[in-house]
Parts: sequence; structure tokens; C-alpha cells
Amino acid sequence: MKAYFDQEALLIPVETIIEKTAARDFNFFLNHSQFLKVVDTLEKFENGVVDKKTPQGKEFVLFKRQLYQMYEATNRSAEEHEAFTFKVERSNINWLYSANLDFIEQKSIVNYLEKRVDNGSLKGAVFKRKMMSTNRLHSVGAFGSAYLLYCNLMPLTLMMGPTIPAVGMAASLLYGMHSLNEKSYINEIRFIKEGENEGKMLLTI
Repeated sequence: MKAYFDQEALLIPVETIIEKTAARDFNFFLNHSQFLKVVDTLEKFENGVVDKKTPQGKEFVLFKRQLYQMYEATNRSAEEHEAFTFKVERSNINWLYSANLDFIEQKSIVNYLEKRVDNGSLKGAVFKRKMMSTNRLHSVGAFGSAYLLYCNLMPLTLMMGPTIPAVGMAASLLYGMHSLNEKSYINEIRFIKEGENEGKMLLTI
């Protein structure tokens, strides 16, 4: 073994390789003038000395792989750099896929909790219309406008005459009553749980 790893066989002494790899000194190997011989030396060192089953051996293999990748990155051409930037490694794809699955799972949990809250507010009903719908809000606004016109009827009459304020107040009242006239809207849907109609749906209009 000693004859195999003498100064003529290896470009770098064994003690130096052990010291530099343990210190993770990448620049020592990258700045060498004959990097291909450095690669040959590291390969011989790995095959002859390194036990890959030990933690030290695994660290050396990882260090060597990172060293080769760093050398490849520093010696790429402009075209190779451009091509490399569009390359997505399989591990990154797997990571993104797992992250997407976790996100979907969390969104499903949030949606489930929101549905439970909504169903709790329905108090057993399948559907319940909001008390203040858009039409009802419009009617409240129309009645409020009519009330303001009535409160300011005297100043408006002196300014514009009696016709315009009276017509405006009447139009607001008619629009408010028309908006409250709801006939074809379903206010509530619930299942009948007892009696002769058990299992059927009850629609409240």
C-alpha cells in the first residue's frame, strides 16, 4: 500500500489530502495548475484508502462531488451557463411536488373548517338566504332618501318649487316598495327529519 501511495504515484501527499478535505479547502484543489491530475489523485485515494461506509468516507465522497461541480461551474462557457440555468434537477422537482401537495392539504383543511363554521351558522338548514340582500339594501336606501326629502321639504320647495321634491319623494317610496316586493326567492332549504314527509326538502319562499 505504501508503494502504491508514494510521491510518484500521487500528485498530492496523502496527509495533505486528508488535511485539506477535512478542512473543506476547495481552493487548494481548484487553484492547482493540473486539475486533471488532481482528479486522478483523488480517485486513487478514494479507491485505495477511503472506507465509504464510515462517516469520514461519506464526507470525502461528498466533498469530491462538490469539488467537481465547482470546477465544472467555473469552467463553463457562456452557452453552457445559459443551458444550465434552464435545467431543473429531479430533486428540486420532487421538492416542489411535495411542497405543492402540502399546500393543497393545508388548503383542504382550511376549506373544511370554513364549511363547518358556515354549516353551524345555518342551524341544520341546507341553505339560508342572507337577511340583508342587495334588493333589501336598495330599498332601505330608497326609504332613507325619501325620509331626507321629507325632512328638508320646506327648503327644497322654496328653492325648486313643490313639484320636484314631491315627485322625488314619491319615486323613492315607490322604488323602495318595489325592491321589497320579493316573490320568487328561496329564503331557506332544510330537510324534514320527522313526520310523514321525512327525508323530503322543505323550501321556504
